[in-house]
Amino acid sequence: MNKGGWHGVCDNKHMLLAVSYGNEILSVRFNTGTSGFHVGVPKRIYEILLRSKFAGSYYRKYVRDVYPYTSLETPAVPMPFNPDPAGKMERRRQTRINKAVKEAESWGLFGPMK
Repeated sequence: MNKGGWHGVCDNKHMLLAVSYGNEILSVRFNTGTSGFHVGVPKRIYEILLRSKFAGSYYRKYVRDVYPYTSLETPAVPMPFNPDPAGKMERRRQTRINKAVKEAESWGLFGPMK
């Protein structure tokens, strides 16, 4: 049954995307961009994953916490966008706020206080 390479699987939660198998090693690929492998997995479990309409649920129940897992990579997490890395805009904003507060404090009920 195994012709090598990755094979897509059905997962109603779309977490588990594809599996590959060889020498009792089940390789898994997730929608987060990570992939890894479980050691000691019987070929029968791989075959069930390929045929199952709920491969993700089957994986979570019978593979994930049963067979040792090794992650091959970490997901690519985009760096947060910071348009003002030096903080100049924030300092200007704070200066405007402080100026407005001082101006508001200098005003009384009927106009500027002397």
